[in-house]
Amino acid sequence: MRVIPFRSRDRVDLYDFDRADDPVHSIAVVAPYESLDAHPSDLGVAYADRCELVRLDRDGAVTSRVRISTAPGSPGGGHVSCAFSYDGDQVWVFSPDAMLDRGEDRILVIDDATGTVVAEHLTRTAGHGASFTPHPDGSMFVEIGEGQDGVPVLRCRLDGGIIAVHDYGWIDRVFCGLSPDGQMFMTTDHQGGTNALFHRYDGSIVCQVELDAFTGMGGDDEEAMIEWVGGFLDRQTAVVVLSGYDEDADEDWHEHYLVSPFTGKVLGRWAVEVNDPHDVDLLGDGTWLHRRPDRFERVRADRSATAL
Repeated sequence: MRVIPFRSRDRVDLYDFDRADDPVHSIAVVAPYESLDAHPSDLGVAYADRCELVRLDRDGAVTSRVRISTAPGSPGGGHVSCAFSYDGDQVWVFSPDAMLDRGEDRILVIDDATGTVVAEHLTRTAGHGASFTPHPDGSMFVEIGEGQDGVPVLRCRLDGGIIAVHDYGWIDRVFCGLSPDGQMFMTTDHQGGTNALFHRYDGSIVCQVELDAFTGMGGDDEEAMIEWVGGFLDRQTAVVVLSGYDEDADEDWHEHYLVSPFTGKVLGRWAVEVNDPHDVDLLGDGTWLHRRPDRFERVRADRSATAL
């Protein structure tokens, strides 16, 4: 399992759940940044601000600084995103230059050992930011958020000095999670929250779950939608999240459901006690992370609560 960072004020706590449930290391990070990720194994981190990527070792010492841009650009509009590759040999960066009025959006790949940019790709987007999901085969899923204009999903691979890009061609699918073996991934409908799809690696559809599959559950609410979160609890079980608004109680609600990613069958409601559906980080091994104000709590899924 990869090392997972938890940002807490002027430090970053690093969790390695193969070793302990508590943080195994902490690094002071006092500089402001827009994105941060932990190296998968060496207990160091990389963070990005508007203009550069900074690499810190386990002692918090700067080992490299890589210039992304010479100007911070316009205020607001977008933030730079970064993530380590699956093996930690590279750091991937998305720079939302169109929204920052400093050129065209770019994906950059930085060699972690040398701190040099080894490849760059113009995405022809106008993104506010991006999320990265590293694949065990070395490729990187990149989801670029363009607000109301959509969510392009790319699968990228470093090939010599270029970034080879497979564009799935979607602007209306939100990437929600990769299966533990990397063979499947889940997306949800960006426009209306009407369905969840389970895809093979190449993007072809394994099965589809429509909102009306939850009739008799939360799907009866006229305001109900399938949220832009979820993913794989384990290889055999996915999580789909419904949300809506209760007019009588004058409050928002959300419910988690377990679903088969191979058939689309709704297995039952999954009882998790969180205030926000985004507070459930699925680890793919039957456990999930509850994001507390000051720490992660690792929780093993209670499957006794799934009966409808």
